[in-house]
Order: sequence, then C-alpha cells, then structure tokens
Amino acid sequence: MYEGKILEEIIRLFQEIKLRKSQKGYYFLCYGLQQYYQYEEKFRHQIYHLLFQEIAEKFNTNRSCVERNIRYVLEATWT
Repeated sequence: MYEGKILEEIIRLFQEIKLRKSQKGYYFLCYGLQQYYQYEEKFRHQIYHLLFQEIAEKFNTNRSCVERNIRYVLEATWT
C-alpha cells in the first residue's frame, strides 16, 4: 500500500514538471525515488554506490548507465 502511494506521488510530480515517460532515465529515476523513500536510511549517504547499483540490477544494466540516463532526463527536463 505504501509503495503504491509513493509511486502515485512520484508520477504526479513528474507530470507536473513535464517529465515524459519516453525520456531515457524516466523509469530509473522513478524506481530510484521509490526505493529511496521506502529505505531512506539505507541509501541516505551512499546514493551512488548503493541506490544506483540497485537500480542497475533491477533493470539489468550497469551503474554508470543509470547515472548517465538519470542526468540526461533531469537536464532535459530543467532546460
């Protein structure tokens, strides 16, 4: 139940800032934020090493790909 509410809030926020699902990194960012909010203590001080690695494992890719695509989607949204 808690997980669903977090995901709904994240999607609402993404829609509000005009983040599109078609952008590279959208699903990485969505999953990463969801995990961070659920397990904040676990990831608080090790975003890159733990959270990005977990996202990479979930999507069967590597940590640098996750970081690059998250940076891309954030830069594309803010510009």
